[in-house]
Amino acid sequence: MTHCAPEWSPRDGGCECGAIRFRLSAPPLFVHACHCHGCQRATGSAFILSMFVCVEDFQLSQGEPALTEVTGGSGEMRQSYHCMACGSLVFGTIRQRERVLRPGCFDQTDWFTVGAHIWTESKQPWLTLPDNTLAFPQSYARENIWPAEALARLVQQ
Repeated sequence: MTHCAPEWSPRDGGCECGAIRFRLSAPPLFVHACHCHGCQRATGSAFILSMFVCVEDFQLSQGEPALTEVTGGSGEMRQSYHCMACGSLVFGTIRQRERVLRPGCFDQTDWFTVGAHIWTESKQPWLTLPDNTLAFPQSYARENIWPAEALARLVQQ
């Protein structure tokens, strides 16, 4: 399953006001949509998109984001980085070797696909998920879902 365009070129993005800018220099590992109540609350929407990337493939090119730490629904401590000027949530960390980007922050957003929907047991009832995308009532084991090449890239770090 391909989760990004077959021919890769670096992708740029940033916060809403432009104070924070970043570049992704390699394809993402995986993208999923989380429908848990915590993500609904954090976004004020039906779900949040999370794009997992290798830490060395993500570079800040402008600005200094502010750090917020919260305990996620899984009990893990999450670090979120947002723009101090406009408040846009730009990226976060859960594990040391990865960054979790908010794909809506890219300058162009038509190049990635969602590989899975998680916590669908709490998704909004009016939202219909695509039939051709994996969906899980709660979460998943990444070693069973992520593409082999993505898992291999994590090990190589």
